[in-house]
Amino acid sequence: MSAATLSNSISASTSRLGRLMRVVEGLPEDLRTVFQASLIDGKPKAQVCRDGGIAGAEYDRRFSRLMRELKRQTPRAPVTSQAH
Repeated sequence: MSAATLSNSISASTSRLGRLMRVVEGLPEDLRTVFQASLIDGKPKAQVCRDGGIAGAEYDRRFSRLMRELKRQTPRAPVTSQAH
């Protein structure tokens, strides 16, 4: 992989991450908390439940809502093929 290709790949990843974070910032607090604890901090479900004072079923509902919102609101980038 050339330096230019690597640089373009990093720029695209940074751009996608920025779009994702803008979507997350617009979500309700309960979903932002699940996003931060589970996906950013990497905490296991049991710890997120304990720290947030929620039951496992409530975590499942929030996580499902989070995934639906992210899927619905995050624009899809076109898939491009790169020659190696």
